[in-house]
Amino acid sequence: SGHVCVRLRSGKVGCWGRNGSGQLGNGTTVDSTTPVPVPFLEGATAVSAGGTHSCALVSGGVARCWGENGGAQLGDGTTVDSSTPRTVAGITNATALSAGWVHSCVVLAGGEARCWGNNWDGQLGNGTVSSPLGGGPVVPVAVSGLGGATAVTTGLAHSCALVAGGQVRCWGTNGFGLLGDGTTTSSPAPADVVGLV
Repeated sequence: SGHVCVRLRSGKVGCWGRNGSGQLGNGTTVDSTTPVPVPFLEGATAVSAGGTHSCALVSGGVARCWGENGGAQLGDGTTVDSSTPRTVAGITNATALSAGWVHSCVVLAGGEARCWGNNWDGQLGNGTVSSPLGGGPVVPVAVSGLGGATAVTTGLAHSCALVAGGQVRCWGTNGFGLLGDGTTTSSPAPADVVGLV
């Protein structure tokens, strides 16, 4: 929502655009019309820009996030904003990453998915609906019943994963049929997308 991040071949990360919540990661909250380097991210393998936060994977599949954290979207066990990268609790060996509006998800090397952040529509996929401000989780949780994941993507309040065999499974809000399961009923656990060929 107003900022962009890239990973360079060198493994460094640069971001530009809006920075009111520190989502550019350079230790300030000053907007920038040109890329600024994100410190403490040497060896980044992936980066994703969310609503007003950003996340990256670094060596060892560790996830680090920065920016707004009122919905626990940084995954560091707090709801305190950070204008520099914070390590996401308990995430190692991650192979894929996606930052959504107020939540983020990763795929681990074994095919399990973990998500963290706001869960008002079940977008964390752990079978519950909650908010960090109302006592919900402030660290990553496992997505229920999802194995063999190879990729993940996050939206405003839903998430989807590509799993073994090419099947897609989605969870979270389902207004307008976002989950692709033939209904408009939200699901806090993964539902199969139907009709893919």
